[in-house]
Parts: sequence; structure tokens; C-alpha cells
Amino acid sequence: MGRKKVFQSTIVDAATGVILECRNTYVNSTLEQFGMFRTTEGIEWLLNLTEIEIKILVLFHIWSDESGAVQLTPIKRDFVLRKIKISSPTLSKAISGIIRKEAVVRMGKYDFVINPTTFFKGSSKELKGKIEKFNELKKKIYGSNNSW
Repeated sequence: MGRKKVFQSTIVDAATGVILECRNTYVNSTLEQFGMFRTTEGIEWLLNLTEIEIKILVLFHIWSDESGAVQLTPIKRDFVLRKIKISSPTLSKAISGIIRKEAVVRMGKYDFVINPTTFFKGSSKELKGKIEKFNELKKKIYGSNNSW
């Protein structure tokens, strides 16, 4: 597996210009992860979210698989309550908000899919296909009128 340099620190003697120490930090490139959110169509979707909704959406993104599917198990739900320091009713209200604002679709009691026009995992080359699959899923769940 390839290593990737992510940081370099160099200590230089200010008087002489001699390099005294050089340290490099490497990571296994397969373990590196990035979060991406889209601004191509603007950022209104982001500005319309509350602070709590954004935090929940970020956690959903971290926990999601490559398709955007995420499970909010009771253990993860308790983690969210403790980490964000909110009550269970506040979490339920925030989840309803991100569903209403089209950031996620609810698939079941614990199952959600993140709208890839907001957050997604993968390359930009994959994005069009992810959006098409998400829209098909949305039609299947909500019907062709797209009523959220």
C-alpha cells in the first residue's frame, strides 16, 4: 500500500540557514478520507439548515457507505445525543428537518440515504450516477410528485 506525505516540518537555524531537523508525516493513502459538500447549485440548501441539522448531516456522512446509506442505530443515536448535547425530541425534530429540506430520505426506522447533491462519498465522476439513483429512490418512496 502506498504512503502519502501529509506534513513536513523543518527546523532551520536562523543565523546560519542550516537545516537542523526535518520531519515528515506519512499516512497510508487507503485510510485517508475527505468529506465533500456541494456548492455547484449554490449554498441555499446549506444556509437553510440549522446548526444541529448540519452536525447531524455531517455525522450521517461520516457513517454512510459509498451509496450514501446510513443507519442511525440506537447506539449511534445515543452517541449523537451525547456528542451534540441535545435531547431525544430535539434530535427527532432535526431529523424531520433534514428530511423536509431534502438532505436525506428515510428508508426505514433506522435507515436513511443522504442526498448526494449535498454530501457524498466518492469521486466527482461518480456524482451524476449517484444523483440519478437518489432521484429514482426518491420517486419510489414519495411518488412522482416529489412531495417531501
